[in-house]
Amino acid sequence: MNNYLYYLFLPMVIFFIVFFLNFLLIKKNFLLSQTGDPHQKFANKKNIPLIGGILIYLCIIYLFFDELKNVINILFLGIFLLGLFSDLKLVKLASIKLFLQISIIYFAIYIGDISLTSLRIQFLDQLNNNLFFNYFFVTFCIVILINGTNFIDGLNGLVLGYFSLIFITMYSIDLTNAIFFKEKILILIICLAILFFFNITNKIFLGDNGSYLLGVFCSILLIQLYNNNDFSPFFVVLLLWYPCFELLFSIFRKFNFKQSPLEPDVKHFHQLILNFLKLRFKYKYLASNNLASFLILLYNCIIFLIGSNNIYNSEIQILLVLFSIIIYIFAYLKLYRYVSK
Repeated sequence: MNNYLYYLFLPMVIFFIVFFLNFLLIKKNFLLSQTGDPHQKFANKKNIPLIGGILIYLCIIYLFFDELKNVINILFLGIFLLGLFSDLKLVKLASIKLFLQISIIYFAIYIGDISLTSLRIQFLDQLNNNLFFNYFFVTFCIVILINGTNFIDGLNGLVLGYFSLIFITMYSIDLTNAIFFKEKILILIICLAILFFFNITNKIFLGDNGSYLLGVFCSILLIQLYNNNDFSPFFVVLLLWYPCFELLFSIFRKFNFKQSPLEPDVKHFHQLILNFLKLRFKYKYLASNNLASFLILLYNCIIFLIGSNNIYNSEIQILLVLFSIIIYIFAYLKLYRYVSK
């Protein structure tokens, strides 16, 4: 990929596809966000095309198709289609979605023999020697990430911005055994930046198809990078802490209030920040939305920067993760009390 026209050509293609699909889907009233759903009604008052995943899928296939195992390309397609069927309301029950996620991912992990080389935790590494446990553990982690990604996809720019930060961090660190060319990661970052612009201006949403796909792709990429390099596994945990902890915290919170963990609500951390900004500073919706996303992304940018300068130091990575969790819980409780007044 020595031809730098890619840097000009691909963004132009994305701009054209966004404008074309946006016009077509709105005109046909197809694949639009449903404002009747409580969590969607919270997010926006008008229907927006859910085409983020379509564009991300095209970028991934264009950039990485030849370098990935066939079963991984099938995995990306299967997860993307599951998200698309969810957006089209062809798959409605959360329990069915979860079952299909686990089935598709475990099948690809098993057939593709995708495992973690070491977790550097003795008792887990002993369990990890059993391939079936290894496959199950990888599947479990990916399922947590894609659902956590879907949970934080309630603010414009948050998911696209967060994963852009992850890919920027990957691009910036010096990994001599990285299996993907940095040039391709850079082009992917440019593509996500364009989609980020359209997302924060309320032109497109990711939809389940986009959040599922980004979560799976990032998982596979990080597994491959970790298995081919010697950095701390807790650096990966740091990069993925926010969506994963958002999911786990939400499950605990809903159990505590005797709610189903599979049902959506409007009490996620990012939603509380948005409501706080609207109530405290009287900002309009779009300003509150984008500012809430910016604050979350700014914090994660800072800890990613610290973490990327200490990628071999597990102690620092663990401290950053624990510090982030403490900040999250403290801020959540403060925001919840304020918003609930």
